[in-house]
Amino acid sequence: METVKPYTLYVLKENPYFERGVLVQLRTDPDPLGYFIPDIGNGTSGFLQKEQVFICADLSENIPPANCMVSITQCYRVNKTGKIEGIEVSPQSGISIFKSIHFQRIRISLPEDFQEIKFLTFSDRLKGFDHYELTNPTLENLEGQKIISVEISHIPPGFYQLQLMNEANEKLMLNCIKFYPESYNHRYEEFLNKAIRKKLNAKEEIKIQNNVNTCTKNSHLPIPTGDNGQQFTSEILNNALTLLTEWGENYCKPINDRLSKKFPHLTVKEITDIIKYGRAAESYIYQMCEKELNGEITENQIFGVVKMKYSWIDDEIIWRLKGIGMFYARK
Repeated sequence: METVKPYTLYVLKENPYFERGVLVQLRTDPDPLGYFIPDIGNGTSGFLQKEQVFICADLSENIPPANCMVSITQCYRVNKTGKIEGIEVSPQSGISIFKSIHFQRIRISLPEDFQEIKFLTFSDRLKGFDHYELTNPTLENLEGQKIISVEISHIPPGFYQLQLMNEANEKLMLNCIKFYPESYNHRYEEFLNKAIRKKLNAKEEIKIQNNVNTCTKNSHLPIPTGDNGQQFTSEILNNALTLLTEWGENYCKPINDRLSKKFPHLTVKEITDIIKYGRAAESYIYQMCEKELNGEITENQIFGVVKMKYSWIDDEIIWRLKGIGMFYARK
């Protein structure tokens, strides 16, 4: 039996995000909401429907990664309290792609009040792994400006995130997309004809698993409300879930006081309700990991199933808890 690869190269048809003909690698198995795409061109994730893509068949050319185009889609700063501040992406703000025939680099001019960097990671947002990480990376000094350059000429096309953390645990986050050369966009008809021929010759299409439909049927869970009748914000809920699933010295310790310190306006009852709701979300993710182990759903479907029930959970938290759940499901 032929092994199904976890990721497949697709050609985009008409869609809300990119030009027709753009090549992107996505998960082979679509989520219930469609094909998950880590970056829709503005740094945030989204979904493509099955009718908006087709498989790029037989692309055997060797494409040097340094010849691929890079687009920085989003940059923001996260202070130690979790507050997010957007940063304009432009040469004027000190953020750019620096390219020559020998290299391709992301260059960032660090803000004056951003302390020395203690940690750097460059991660694949689709596949969920770090291409590399550096401790205390070397900075350049250009006309009194602290500059960090990150070499990406060897990185293949895909969706990526650069994270810089300083001594005060503040972060600079940068999302980018590395596209295939633009010449491939003009081969749309060629790729489409190949895909049609391959589909006609295929014995059967991959069957949609009934268990996924069972998991997602009427699965959206309303966000609870506080004493004022307003729903709790995703910021509060994600902070609570992060504290509930924290490792290290605070592992399994009550989070009531820490959550109250972050959000002083919350009442004791509201904190209790948030904790109960957060525990239910955590438990649901682990349940989906057990279903994956039992063969009821695939690993690639876990994200979409969870997102349909708990749409407020940050992507990063789902990936982290999915990894934990799959690990313990196999112990």
